[in-house]
Formats: sequence, C-alpha cells, structure tokens
Amino acid sequence: MFDFLGKQDIDTKGRSTKQYSKAMKWHSTSTCDPCFLISKIKECFGIICMQTDDTLGLTSKALAEKEDKALEKAGFPAKLKEYLSVDKALIFNGGILTLSKEVEITFTYTQKNQADKIELIDVKTPKYKEDYRRQQAKGAYIAAMCQPEALRALSQVAQISNPIEDDAQKLNQTLKWLDDNKARGLKIIGYMIIIGNEIRKDDEEFEIRGRNGYACIDSRSLYDCIVKLSTTTEKRLMIDIIALQQAYDVRDLDKVKWIVNDDNPVDAITKGTPNKSFTTSLDTNKLTVRLKGWVDRRKKEKQMEKDILADKRSSSSA
Repeated sequence: MFDFLGKQDIDTKGRSTKQYSKAMKWHSTSTCDPCFLISKIKECFGIICMQTDDTLGLTSKALAEKEDKALEKAGFPAKLKEYLSVDKALIFNGGILTLSKEVEITFTYTQKNQADKIELIDVKTPKYKEDYRRQQAKGAYIAAMCQPEALRALSQVAQISNPIEDDAQKLNQTLKWLDDNKARGLKIIGYMIIIGNEIRKDDEEFEIRGRNGYACIDSRSLYDCIVKLSTTTEKRLMIDIIALQQAYDVRDLDKVKWIVNDDNPVDAITKGTPNKSFTTSLDTNKLTVRLKGWVDRRKKEKQMEKDILADKRSSSSA
C-alpha cells in the first residue's frame, strides 16, 4: 500500500496553510486534526502530518512524485525528502523518530536533547517561584511530546499559581524522573482499535460503520467554542477546538453537553484535589452526571427546515 515514511522541510515564505492545501488539492483535512491530511486519490495512498515547516508523510511512490511536482509548480522551495529506515532516524518536530524490525515493525519517538535543559529547583534562592514556572513548562513540553507518564503530575503542578517549597519539591521529583529517563519515549506498533458497529454480510466479508461520538464538558467557554463556533485566546487549545468544531459540524461528534463541575470524573486525572465523582463511581459502579446545558440538534434542524419551507411558500405566493 505504501512505499516509505519520509520527512520534508518546506519553506512557505509567508504563504498560508490554505495556499499549501490549494497546491496539494488532492488532500482532504481530517476531522480529528486540521494539520492531518489524507489523500483522496484511490491510486495514490498518502497520510501527511504538517508541523510549521516540516511535513511527515506515509505515502506511495506515485503520490510522493506528484507532491514534488506540485511543490515546484506552486513555488514552494523544499529540501530533498529524508526517508526513515532501520539505519537512519528522522528528526521531526523536535524529537527523534526511529524504526526497528527486530521482532515486529515498531516506531519509537523520543526527545532530542530537551531534557538536558531541565534543572532542579533550588528552594533556597529568592527566585525559586520563577524557576518553578520555567522548569514546569520545560517538563510539560517533553511529557506532551513523548513521555505521557509524567503528564498527570505536571498538569497538577501547573494549576498552582503561587507555589511554596513543598510544591517545588514535588515538581523536582517529576523533573528528576524526566532527567533519569531521557531514552524513554512513545513506541508505536501496528495495532489499531476501532469503535464501530460491525455488520456481517457473510463468513469472509463484513462492514464497519462508525459510531457517533458524545462529549461532556464542564467548561462553559469550551462548550460555547464547540456548539456556537466561538473562539479562544488559549493557543494550546486552538487546534483541539478546531478539530472538535469540525467533528461536530460533520456529526462525527453528535452531541456536546455542558455538565456540572463536581460530576466530572476526569478531575481525578488532572487535579491534585479532585472531586469525588470518580471514587464514587468505583464504589457504587454508577456515575451520576447533571446537565447544565445542551443543544437538541434534531429539533433545531427541523425548525430550520420549517423556516426554509415557509420562506419558499412566501416567495412563491409573492
């Protein structure tokens, strides 16, 4: 199906992503990530991940050649493609991507040298609070990129606006773990989980239909961003919100509900002092979630159809 996985540096010279997408008109944007492109040409397989001036692609040889010609025609200067192999790793998005075929084909993504910049916080210095925020940001970058084991601890310390010495000591434990485990990273194997409905046609053929997703959110601002298409100034949330808005628009995400903060069990993962909903659900095998707001899309769509029909009737009578 595909011939190689490669990386290419592209100099857009101030051009927008929209202009790049226009040059690569055979790509469609994934609803899960606006920077994740999928080839629409049946004869040419391709999946492209865009990161600022880097693109990582899993493509067929035919599509790779087609892209090179399109880049040249559109005037996008680009370096020669680099290809991933057992003997050659790729530097992509600040990390190192390696390929192994010892037992099975595996991809490993590790940090490059960001952990070398981590320093433990000296609580005896007057500026330890500034160091706290600085080192927490460095650790969060590494954890989000390739070491998710540290995400929970770092998300908890990020919520402390005025750290004390005990907070700094807790952060030091996580920073030391990151420094001691520089070689750890994400390992990707050829395994896929699909959530869907299976429709069996015969013993040798079946069809999988996707299931509509549901989202419960305890943040009013994030809820409004999705159902009312409002915007946010939080840069770290922008791409996620755009992806959720697109999924909601095409009904991959069918329902979005605004829930009471105390009923959100995810607090147990992201907060140092969470609510008791997760613990209660484990003890009782039940989860009670109270709603504060939701959108009845079917009722809204029926009303829109009625309004359109009424407009047509009034136009024809006039």
